[in-house]
Amino acid sequence: MLPLINTAKLTHKQQWLFLDAFTQFIDHGLTVQEALIFLQALDEKPFFKIVAHQVQQQLAQGNTLAQSFQAAHFTPWVVSQLQLAQIHGQLVSTLTMIVQQLKMEQQKRQQLRRILSYPCFLLVFFMLIVVALKFYLLPQIQLLVNEKDRWSLQIINDLPTICLWMMFSLIIIYCFFYLSWPHLSTDVKQWILTHCPLVRRHYRYLCTCYFCNEWGKLLELGLDTKIIVHIVQQSGNLFWMQQLAAIIAKNLQQGISLAQTIAQQSYLLPDLSILIYQGEIKGKLGTELIIYSQRVWTRWMQQLEKRLQYIQPCIFIVIGLLIVYLYASILLPIYSSNFWEVQ
Repeated sequence: MLPLINTAKLTHKQQWLFLDAFTQFIDHGLTVQEALIFLQALDEKPFFKIVAHQVQQQLAQGNTLAQSFQAAHFTPWVVSQLQLAQIHGQLVSTLTMIVQQLKMEQQKRQQLRRILSYPCFLLVFFMLIVVALKFYLLPQIQLLVNEKDRWSLQIINDLPTICLWMMFSLIIIYCFFYLSWPHLSTDVKQWILTHCPLVRRHYRYLCTCYFCNEWGKLLELGLDTKIIVHIVQQSGNLFWMQQLAAIIAKNLQQGISLAQTIAQQSYLLPDLSILIYQGEIKGKLGTELIIYSQRVWTRWMQQLEKRLQYIQPCIFIVIGLLIVYLYASILLPIYSSNFWEVQ
């Protein structure tokens, strides 16, 4: 008997590990049912059995592979990729691409945790020092310092309160977005993602990669743009992709080309419209979109690497300045008082 588990709590890493094992079995010639049976027999990961059993039950009820993974609470992006794979028939290559991207994302998360772990420890240690100074050392220092030289000590006295309020504010903001984000409309989410300075560039890379990869695969099958639009609208794809397909369909009826429509979308990279215009002239748009998707993905990963490398030095600089200020706030009033006493 399988243990009870809520698959809605599957983490990003668990989804990646399951799909990685599932893809390896499919790639070695096993059918979907055989791969699921094999996963249930494995003792490598306990959740393999539960997820494979649930997917197999959904398939037995007549659901598609994408619907079965959706019932197992895999992310909408994974489900949409599987839906399109059922259309163009490239299941193994799609699964391989999903696993590669999930692996890269997991590596970035681990790298970010490693980068932030030591600075966070230093910040906590710094806060403990400030609290200890406020309650133990600061009262004794104030007895040695003149009244007019205590202004810097007052800042140390207020610093723990300021830091606590900042942390409290950040926690409130995080909780607000965490709780309210699932209930926001897709248009509001898209507006936030395309206008927020911290994420808008990365969101454009992500949307561009996704659009080029999926549109390119469907074009490679020899499908017409109107047929692709219909497939994307009916495939239960990501909402922004369905919305884009509806805009393309409407504009095509009005005589507006695909390149012109793409140029009007703020969440796609500007040079994509030029690529589409040139690709339509050459007749190799599908191949060029797939290649462009790979190049954009590589460029995006390189930019993420650079951003992550800057995080730790910036945090270290801030902590260093805080420590220098802390020493200066304590020592300058003492030396200043001693100087005037000598005079």
